[in-house]
Amino acid sequence: MARRNPAQRPESGGSARRPAFDRFAERCAAVPPERVARLTGVDPGQRVALAEAIGGAGVVAHCAWTGIGQHANSPETFRAWRRSMP
Repeated sequence: MARRNPAQRPESGGSARRPAFDRFAERCAAVPPERVARLTGVDPGQRVALAEAIGGAGVVAHCAWTGIGQHANSPETFRAWRRSMP
């Protein structure tokens, strides 16, 4: 069963809107791997290997003291982040 964003549930009184993580993923996908490598100094192959390792780990720790936690949209972003994990 697919999870739904609580904001899309009529019983919550929320309006239908896209989850913040969807927007984040869309923006990330628009940046070419070569540009990411130039900006970060991380080889695209290393980045893919890290993503696969994290994705297959089952449990991942997240430090909450990040810029995400200090953004005006942080509750929505944290909810999207958490919902992306198994």
